[in-house]
Amino acid sequence: MLNAWWLGKSMEEVLRIPESEGIDPFVRIKAQELMRGYDIRWPRPDDVVDVEQAFDVPIINPDTGRAMQKTRLHGVVDVRRTDSIVEHKTSSQDISQGSPYWRRLAIDNQVSNYLLAAAVNVCMYDVIYTRTPKPFKETPDDKKKYTAKGVLHKNQHAEDESEDAYRERLVDAIAEAPDKFYQRGDIVRLPEEIVEAQYDLYQQALMIRESKRTDHWPRNPDACLMYGRECEFFDVCCGITTLEEDSRLTRKEKEHEEL
Repeated sequence: MLNAWWLGKSMEEVLRIPESEGIDPFVRIKAQELMRGYDIRWPRPDDVVDVEQAFDVPIINPDTGRAMQKTRLHGVVDVRRTDSIVEHKTSSQDISQGSPYWRRLAIDNQVSNYLLAAAVNVCMYDVIYTRTPKPFKETPDDKKKYTAKGVLHKNQHAEDESEDAYRERLVDAIAEAPDKFYQRGDIVRLPEEIVEAQYDLYQQALMIRESKRTDHWPRNPDACLMYGRECEFFDVCCGITTLEEDSRLTRKEKEHEEL
């Protein structure tokens, strides 16, 4: 939906996209109303060069200025504008200006790599907050409590919320606090920061190349339970199962399907 919007498609076309995806109706409503609010919150740009543009650039050794052999940087830039790029993000974290979400971008490697690849200095971070109200569900009969007048207590429900009622409630929540749901900020890298980013990228590439050569990869136990869930590969790393035996895992047809 964001791609279509940035390509200049009409809102009618944009909002029709999730209707053909076969997704849960309440998820569809959430996507549509967040997108409708996005269209109201931000003006349409007139300097879009390309959307979802893939790049393939050399990785430079900052000390010698030479490109690495057989190792390059590949990726996709969400939006390329005349003199900047745009990175779309969704988040359930607080995205208000000054929050930790924005402060960490000062050292974010992804932004630096994209700026290196696009040969520009400015990345507009375009963030949508996705922790929206959930549809109400009917309160189980054994949990229902009534007032003396026979009315259900607050926050209890006689039936599941309808799609129309949920859409109306979601629209009200977005309209009441648009800055909570939509934030943008320009991320800039100074010349010396670009050099530091080149060192980071070059060192990472050396580590990956060495790991491929030896077929041994450094493990990071701190990442096993990130994002409030267990990593899909946790049992494999612990030796409980293997990549071939774990039915939850499937091998991709391409190393990077996005490209």
